[in-house]
Amino acid sequence: MKLFFNLMSFLFLITASVNCLGLKPNPKFNEHGSSEIEAPRERHYALRRDREYASSFERELAVAIESYLGVPYQFGGATRSGMDCSGFVSTVYRDAVDLELPHRARSLFKLGRSISNNRLGFGDLVFFENIENYGVSHVGIYVGEGRFAHASSSRGVVISEFNLDYYRKRYVGAKRVYGR
Repeated sequence: MKLFFNLMSFLFLITASVNCLGLKPNPKFNEHGSSEIEAPRERHYALRRDREYASSFERELAVAIESYLGVPYQFGGATRSGMDCSGFVSTVYRDAVDLELPHRARSLFKLGRSISNNRLGFGDLVFFENIENYGVSHVGIYVGEGRFAHASSSRGVVISEFNLDYYRKRYVGAKRVYGR
């Protein structure tokens, strides 16, 4: 009986620790699981091919972003078979400019320098709260023209309108992590 009690206590502690670390998304804040707010239904976008990129950084980033469009969402993923939002961001930056970034939205939010909305530039990271969990829990890459690329839990890697109510209400700020 004591062995059973110890085993159950151990399993409870492991489960509680995993949930406290934020390793499992909270379904209440999941884009497609929330009963409170309907997830945005927008058409799929691609990056404009005729766009003039100001630098090789933008060009390389655009190529990397486009190569992942359509990849399905997978919590904790960072490969072509599936990726989450921070996995997408870290993979794109690694592929494009060989910059290693953390695989966690909250950790990414602590990096770089803050950028105001009117100074957003191609490649800046945009952050949202209360989408997949409490606090900063979602990140994307601003691609200009009021849009950002991200791994949506309901649609995979897509480009979305930055000013949709769904995202605007949850927006917490932007960071520039690569010097320009």
